[in-house]
Formats: sequence, C-alpha cells, structure tokens
Amino acid sequence: MATKSRVVLTSNFAKVKRVADEFVEDAVGKALDEGEAEAEKRLERANNAFGWNLPMEIEQDRFGMDGRISYPEFYGIFFEYGSVHLPAAPFMRPAHRRMRKRFVDEMQDDFEGWIRRKAGIRRW
Repeated sequence: MATKSRVVLTSNFAKVKRVADEFVEDAVGKALDEGEAEAEKRLERANNAFGWNLPMEIEQDRFGMDGRISYPEFYGIFFEYGSVHLPAAPFMRPAHRRMRKRFVDEMQDDFEGWIRRKAGIRRW
C-alpha cells in the first residue's frame, strides 16, 4: 500500500524582514548617538581652544531606517570648513566617519544569528 507524505512549506519571509528592519533601525540609532557625541565633543574642543561661545546642540533626524545629524546654526559651515579669517575646526566630517564605522560594525556583529533568535527560526 502506497503511503502519502505531505510537505508543508512555511514562509518566514515577513517575519525575517520585520526583524531585519528592527536590527537596521537599532544600528542606525546607535550610529546616530555615537556621531552626535563625537560632533559635540569636537565642537566643545574648538569652543574651548578658540574661546568661542557656540551653541552645542547637534540634532538627530530619523527618516524610517535612515538618519542624519545636523548643526542647526547657519554659521556651522564656517567652523567646519574654515574661511579666510577662521581656521577650519571640522566636527561633522569626523562624526560622519565615526557613524559609518559604528554602523558597519553593528551590521557585522552576528546579523544572521540575531535574526534567527529574534524571529524564532532554527534553520533556513
């Protein structure tokens, strides 16, 4: 007598996508926090070295899975790149480099294992 066997395929794509999105958003948040701290540190260092009294507010903007930091004062560009009468004191470019490094480091830290644990998947 022939036996019938059934194969049931279950798609975990929606769950994996949701969990991966959460992972990326978390990595972006950590990178933004580190970039903001670096920009504030460098801005304060320039503030103390030159005797300025600059506002220290670096703003974070989130756009879904994207993010950016910004300095709301219009004259920030003169401090970043310098001018004829002012030496450059970059604070956003080093913060951007630090943010990129942190994001890449976060994404390389056991991404597949993290998704498997959060989504409850034993094997692909």
